[in-house]
Amino acid sequence: SITRRRGEISFTGRIKQYFLKLNNMVQKIINYSPEVSAVLSQYPKWLEMVIETQDKAVIDKNYCPHVIEIFDQHGLLAGKVNGLSAYECTRDIQEKSDFNAWLLDGELAVFYVGSSLVVNRLPEKGSRQ
Repeated sequence: SITRRRGEISFTGRIKQYFLKLNNMVQKIINYSPEVSAVLSQYPKWLEMVIETQDKAVIDKNYCPHVIEIFDQHGLLAGKVNGLSAYECTRDIQEKSDFNAWLLDGELAVFYVGSSLVVNRLPEKGSRQ
């Protein structure tokens, strides 16, 4: 017989937690359009980031990020460090983006699928935040 120490979770318990988390994520994507749901269901890590970001506040209009990076399902597309050094990755013309994710200092700020804006934490133009 296997004994567990206090605070340890059994393998079965971890599997159960994983599926509960997965079910919760699936329930949240039901609120998106079919196109957005289909894309997010293919990329669980990005889905998790989108869900975690939904309750975060709009970024302060005076915030100036050190690193801005843009990703899609293939990886990094482009970035800029301290407003000076820019970099981009070359792609084959057949590598179409299913989505675009803009990260500011590692935090998801904008995420869109096609023309559907899923996450937008950028302040509106002219806002007084």
